[in-house]
Amino acid sequence: MKFFSRRSSILLVILGAILLLVGVIAHWTYSNAFSMFCLLLIIAGVVLYVVSAKRNSDY
Repeated sequence: MKFFSRRSSILLVILGAILLLVGVIAHWTYSNAFSMFCLLLIIAGVVLYVVSAKRNSDY
């Protein structure tokens, strides 16, 4: 489970960044909903990564 949560958190960040990049290239920046969705994916990935790293830490 540790491996899955750490890998999925990195995938969420990458997916959010790729979607944001595709949105800028395709001119989908008129909607704030799309940008907020990408931002939420990135933030969720970072939070999940920090939580999984903290659980695996000895401190």
